[in-house]
Amino acid sequence: MKKNINNILLSASLFIPLNVQTDWQVLSYSKLPSHKVAFKQSGLNISVNKSAGPLVYPLKNQTSVKKVHVKGTIKKKIKFNGKQGTKNNDDFALRIGLVVKGTQTLNFAKRLIAPDWVKSLFALAPKGTGVDHIYFFNAAQQPELQGKTRNHPLSKLIKENNQWLLKFDENGVANFDFSTHLTNPKKTLAIWISVDGDDTKSNFETLITELKIN
Repeated sequence: MKKNINNILLSASLFIPLNVQTDWQVLSYSKLPSHKVAFKQSGLNISVNKSAGPLVYPLKNQTSVKKVHVKGTIKKKIKFNGKQGTKNNDDFALRIGLVVKGTQTLNFAKRLIAPDWVKSLFALAPKGTGVDHIYFFNAAQQPELQGKTRNHPLSKLIKENNQWLLKFDENGVANFDFSTHLTNPKKTLAIWISVDGDDTKSNFETLITELKIN
């Protein structure tokens, strides 16, 4: 019976609320412009103007995530001067991250020098636990990137999987409906959305109309 209950819990879908800001943390990076973020009836709207900044939704309970599904629309392509993800081109219109539970914590000395986003990340871990990393599913704009993975060169706390590929129409609009299954479910503390246009000085709009995890 216990095994059956666990299977039901693993298969249940959790819809992340997108039309109200309640429980969301809208963060910013020092020295970088912030997005204009709106929680609308249509969904979570992120207006990017040479800006960057994470949006974090802490889960009420640690969740073993084995599937991620996201729908929405992106208006306007990012203009790259090289390979997406490289220096001065490290912008993505959509990154959906899982904050994975671990054993790493911030001691007093590390806390003194850590950037605010790192402090916010570790604050997501319940007392007595820690964080391992953020595992991002990226929507790439350049086809050759799809399927590529990496540990981010600027932080050991970030791992990326270019799981999805955006396809824009002649008007520069990409409607997306992405899903991915994880072979090994990840013990997740929060959802971490990262959208940015600061490297390429880009302007675009990302609307997420549905986001759920299983």
